[in-house]
Amino acid sequence: MRIASPRSGLLRRSAVFWAALLSVMVVLLGAVAIRQFRATTEIGKATEDRITGDLESLMIDWHLDFYRRFSATCVALQVGPDSGAFDEWDVFRDRYAQWRRTAQTPELVRSLYI
Repeated sequence: MRIASPRSGLLRRSAVFWAALLSVMVVLLGAVAIRQFRATTEIGKATEDRITGDLESLMIDWHLDFYRRFSATCVALQVGPDSGAFDEWDVFRDRYAQWRRTAQTPELVRSLYI
């Protein structure tokens, strides 16, 4: 029969202590990992929402700018009862020349054939 020495009990208690400490550290590490994942997911969602809003705003600005430029061209060159349907062709040429001088993008209409 072997007699247990006091030192072997100390080693056994030390091993239990380290196993418990390691278990607690694993649990804490898992909790930190879950919180990190949730935080990263929330940040990603917030970033996606911000980028979506910015892109939507830019698209609306582009659409309105295009509409302004294109409608100015259409108004300047329109033919109809209120715009001078009975005018001479020189009037249309003069309106086109005036539009070319004041337009932001006169290259939108390269030339006008009357």
